Amino acid sequence: MSNIRLSREVVERHARRSGDTSNRLISARTGIHEATLSHLFSGRRSPSLEVALLISNAYGTTVNELLQNAA
Repeated sequence: MSNIRLSREVVERHARRSGDTSNRLISARTGIHEATLSHLFSGRRSPSLEVALLISNAYGTTVNELLQNAA
């Protein structure tokens, strides 16, 4: 199992700058289902490269900034 996690704080900071203040709005902008976002934010699921790219492209950040090592 991967130790890479999506940094909820980083995603939410970038999302707020774009006016996205809820998982519903983040979902609408990124195309990622709300349930998937919830699993990613809670750490129950590691992000795929595709998901990380969708988020980074939607909010103008890098994949490296979005990911953290949960070791």
